[in-house]
Amino acid sequence: MSLLVAAAIALSPRPALADEGAFSVGVPIELDVVGFVVGPRPELLWRPGSAGSVSHVRVALGALFGPEYGYFPAALGWRGRFRHGARVQPFVGAGAELQTFVALDAAPYWRLGWYLEGGVDVRLIGAHHVTLQVAPDLSVGNHLGVGLSTRIGWRFDLD
Repeated sequence: MSLLVAAAIALSPRPALADEGAFSVGVPIELDVVGFVVGPRPELLWRPGSAGSVSHVRVALGALFGPEYGYFPAALGWRGRFRHGARVQPFVGAGAELQTFVALDAAPYWRLGWYLEGGVDVRLIGAHHVTLQVAPDLSVGNHLGVGLSTRIGWRFDLD
């Protein structure tokens, strides 16, 4: 009898993945360890594929401030979010960003950078998540630089 029950459970259709929607918004607070600037870095994630797809397009703008300068990054990248429907969802990503720096005693300057990111989303209730991540970057152009940022924030699935 128990063998029949086990077989019935194994062969029964699995529940569909929770559709988290094609769009989500995040509002992380970023702390850049190199240069020490802090501020919000809102992001929009768009999943161009089906509900089971891990690929997302990421667009983010930031306004971060520290004792020496203001930092205004604009990023475009890819993020892979895994384990849809689970409470804990790891992610990785990469992309390019335009980094603009403004200091009171110097002319503003910009540079192009590439970033990697890794982190985890933890589902709270429904479409609400807490996000923890780390993102190293390498910048080139008129000023070569490396960076390391940490982010903690809130993410909401729109549809």
